[in-house]
Amino acid sequence: MKKLISLILILCMACMLIPAMAEDAAGEWYLKSMSFGGQSMDVAGFGMSGTLNLKEDGTYTMEMTGSDESTGTWKADGDKIEIEMAGQTVAATIADGTLTLADEATGTGMVFTKEAPAAAYAPAEANTEAKLEDFTGTWGISYIGMNGMVVDLNAFIQSIAAMMPEGTEIPDIASAMALKIDGTKVIVGDGTEEAKTIEGTFADGKMTVKDEESGTVITLSLLQDGYLAMDTEVNGQAGTLYCAPAAAAEQPAA
Repeated sequence: MKKLISLILILCMACMLIPAMAEDAAGEWYLKSMSFGGQSMDVAGFGMSGTLNLKEDGTYTMEMTGSDESTGTWKADGDKIEIEMAGQTVAATIADGTLTLADEATGTGMVFTKEAPAAAYAPAEANTEAKLEDFTGTWGISYIGMNGMVVDLNAFIQSIAAMMPEGTEIPDIASAMALKIDGTKVIVGDGTEEAKTIEGTFADGKMTVKDEESGTVITLSLLQDGYLAMDTEVNGQAGTLYCAPAAAAEQPAA
């Protein structure tokens, strides 16, 4: 009798395991990282995102930043998954809450998780009524905006570091581009040996500073969410640095 009960329990567990595996695979997966030639990068650090929706009917849709939606079919094969992409079968595995797609022919791979990524920072509109004294204070970079994408600075630095050979020194971008503003005087790189003081001009709610040595022009605008936007162009590439107040400056007595 004991053996019979044990056999029934084992069979029940086996039957429960099969749909559980399918349930784990089906659903929406969120892109976490990509690899190229053995180098892995966290996509959030480069303002990228992607979703892979494995549907119960055996079809899927995949969306990636900058790419059109792709569709196809998928099926579970034991602890692995086979996904048809562009006429080719790509193998995927699920382990520890992650789904890994690997294409041995091209040496590329993608890692997905069921955990949705944090929402990206969405810059607010400029505060057109900002006054000169509103700019006063110390500001530190939080986000980098370029090509329509906004990236968390720390995630960006971590992604760059992960792709570099071990021991590579990553520049301290945050310190190099920290700002201290007092009236129209702007100190760039406050607290570093390369700190530079530039006299700016204020008009129409914006401050403009120009580094005569490099010719770089930076336009500073206050946003309605309290951030400071630094618009500039380097080597023909326009970009925006979004800064949060690092420390409140002492205001002059009224």
